[in-house]
Amino acid sequence: MEKPWDNIQIKKGKGGCGDVTVEQKNDLIEHAASTWEGMGLSDEQIAFGIGVMGLESGFNPQAKGVASDTESGLGQFNNETWEDAVRYYNNRPEHVTRHEPDMDPDKGRDDPGSQIAVMGPWLRKAWDRAGTIPGRQRPKGFGFEELAYQKWKGMNNPPKVVNERLRHPHYNNPNIRGYFTTNVNRARQALAMRKPAT
Repeated sequence: MEKPWDNIQIKKGKGGCGDVTVEQKNDLIEHAASTWEGMGLSDEQIAFGIGVMGLESGFNPQAKGVASDTESGLGQFNNETWEDAVRYYNNRPEHVTRHEPDMDPDKGRDDPGSQIAVMGPWLRKAWDRAGTIPGRQRPKGFGFEELAYQKWKGMNNPPKVVNERLRHPHYNNPNIRGYFTTNVNRARQALAMRKPAT
């Protein structure tokens, strides 16, 4: 029987990217979707997050980056960005009002559940930052999730840099852009499948 996440592709690559089974990938995505739903992320933001995990790590929480010695995990945070993201996670108003224990950046670094939890608010932040790009400065022919992905790669990237990176041949390789946008669209469909019929 087909499961909602079966159509999400696993991207293989260097550093252990994609070194997971279909079952491991499906379980990890289900855990992420449930966690992010609980944090109040929209289906669009969750689908974006699934696309990010696939492109960055091939859904392997132990994946290591090739561009930087310190990039690792599902979202391929480098050490500095990981610490920023953990601080952002710990400072969320709902985290404080619920008296949740703070995330330890060292202990959580290699833990899949901690990586997913920290990614949630950071995904929303990237999404919101993409929304601040004026319409006239958004390149034609790219989806909103693609703008958000460029913010994921650099939260403070100005519109000019976002445009340059979106138009760069490296990003427009079918194994990059095509893979990312296909998985985001399939994730949207899968999220709709998970909802009870009305």
